[in-house]
Amino acid sequence: MTIDGATAVYDLQTVAETVGDVSLLNGGSLTAGSSFTMGNFTSTAGSLTLNGTCAGTVTLKTNANLNLSGGTWLYTAGVLFIAANSASFFSLNEVTFDLTGINSGNYQLTSGFASSGNKFGSYTITGISNPADATVVNDSSVLTLTVVPEPSTYALSILGCVGLPMMVCRRRRALQ
Repeated sequence: MTIDGATAVYDLQTVAETVGDVSLLNGGSLTAGSSFTMGNFTSTAGSLTLNGTCAGTVTLKTNANLNLSGGTWLYTAGVLFIAANSASFFSLNEVTFDLTGINSGNYQLTSGFASSGNKFGSYTITGISNPADATVVNDSSVLTLTVVPEPSTYALSILGCVGLPMMVCRRRRALQ
């Protein structure tokens, strides 16, 4: 299946199905919310939107490969990842990870790929206030996304832990 053009969208939001090889070209978009299985996946300047509305897993068929060269991987809910078998490889280069709506934490993006031969090049992170707070780590066969809370989150937590007991003490004194 080839999804070509800025307005071409293939939507798998509610149907768990098996599709063949998928190619996203010239701004085409694959949106997936439910679990589905596909063959080789190739994207050049397309948009891969995983977990648009519901949880699921994208599973690659045996010996199928994941190739992203340019384009955007929109990862909105943080629970859907791409699973493969040990005979599959991934190649990602110049990919934009859009993390709009992602909370701090660790998210597994891929699982089960061959332990060697995978390629992971440059990437850009968008969709969060400080992209430097997020990293994508390639550990042989697994891509993991880590989003660290902003320093202001820690500051507010500390302020709350210190301020609340002080307010309680002050109130007790006022009641005496």
